[in-house]
Amino acid sequence: MSLRIPDLLFAGVTAMGVLPRVAGAQVGHPPERSPYFDLRAKQAASVIAGFIGGSRGKAGVGPANGAVIGIRYDHAIGTPVDIILGLYGARLQRYVVNPNLAVALRTSGPINQDLILMETGLSLVLTGRKTWHSFAPYLGGTFGVGFETALAEDASGYSFGTKGMLAPHIGLKWYPAQSFTIKIEGRDYFWRLSYPAQFSIPPAGTTLPAVLAGSNAAPDWTMHPSVMVSLGYTFTL
Repeated sequence: MSLRIPDLLFAGVTAMGVLPRVAGAQVGHPPERSPYFDLRAKQAASVIAGFIGGSRGKAGVGPANGAVIGIRYDHAIGTPVDIILGLYGARLQRYVVNPNLAVALRTSGPINQDLILMETGLSLVLTGRKTWHSFAPYLGGTFGVGFETALAEDASGYSFGTKGMLAPHIGLKWYPAQSFTIKIEGRDYFWRLSYPAQFSIPPAGTTLPAVLAGSNAAPDWTMHPSVMVSLGYTFTL
């Protein structure tokens, strides 16, 4: 029995509709077993805590090694991109250097150095608006300012003042539920220290060396690795 052309066309169209469903049943995961889940929320408000380490600079007077706590807001501005706003308080420690004393006696401390850190920046979420087994890795960077608040008196004339800062970061979000996220993040703060003029001048009437000699008196960038953990509430508006 011969097949007419309309019969052949009908059979072809039917096969085109059936084959994708068969292939879909053989490849990938059923929806209820997929490791990927869509994220409905596009905003998150978090409390954050961590530790900041790092260098004290060439003169050894920069702040480092202390706790940081704060709040952070994340807002998705595209499928894989979040914008970040953060406000933190840090209690770090630093040393005091008195250039008028003998080298062995110059350094005292440590003393507390309280800072306020404000930042904004971007994160690239590597899984987009989905999670893989409830996890979402990300990386990015921020820029902002840090300024000192409370500080014990320092007769050397050194002050942290107000500094611009940069902070690349990498982290991992975990969503135990759609409305909550826990993040662990590694970041590296960079800020630039500058020193008072008397650090580069030998004390008058003595044979004592200056705290910083020659090119060492120039401002220097210091690096401050840190680890942050946060608990956030996610929502859509």
